[in-house]
Amino acid sequence: MAPSLAADPPASLRRIASKSIITTAASPTSSAWGSEPMRASATAVDFRAARDLKSFADALAARRATLNGDESYFLARALEECQFTTTVNEDLAAYSAKQRRQFLAGLTPEDANNPRRIAAYDSVDNTQRCARFQNAKISQKDIDELFQGAAQEGDVRAQARILVASLNKANQQSSSEGVTPRVSADDLSSLIQLLQTRDLDSMRARLASSEGLLSELSTLKEERDVIRTRVTDMLEQLEALSL
Repeated sequence: MAPSLAADPPASLRRIASKSIITTAASPTSSAWGSEPMRASATAVDFRAARDLKSFADALAARRATLNGDESYFLARALEECQFTTTVNEDLAAYSAKQRRQFLAGLTPEDANNPRRIAAYDSVDNTQRCARFQNAKISQKDIDELFQGAAQEGDVRAQARILVASLNKANQQSSSEGVTPRVSADDLSSLIQLLQTRDLDSMRARLASSEGLLSELSTLKEERDVIRTRVTDMLEQLEALSL
């Protein structure tokens, strides 16, 4: 999912993200485009297999002071994925069933892809995994601090979230001021290095900022077309003078 840092991360953390990403990607043991994706950690496997994310989160939170970057990252992920339960006042099972009925009602009848769409919907429905979080308090500040702590520990996925959150905020500010968003060379280099890790969570975070980058690429293309037109006009004028 997309990054959910509530505020723009401190400049120091952003520098940590950029420098650590580049250092990690430059390491001889880092993944390259043609290599296998990085192996999932034991915590990652537990997170994906957990049917009760409350128990998973409680076990990690009980030793929060000693968590490594990977563990901090997945504790933040568990809290983030279950944060929706704090806004649901009705029974979660009934809520889940209602949401699924609405989803099914929106499908095109007899579409051959419906089974895949339904399977995809069910795979991301965290209602059962998050059921025990209902009536619990989940602080966005805690989630942000966990991601930032993971980034400081060198977790590339957390670094990706911080970098993308910062870029998104900068793009939003630029758009509100009527200025075309720009991505610096350092930021672009860091994003490329993130992709080279072949980490799925990092790539997902990177995609969250694609709208801003596409806007910039479109602007650059327009500028290129304008230059090309001007050069063509100049060549035609020179050709006319030579005649």
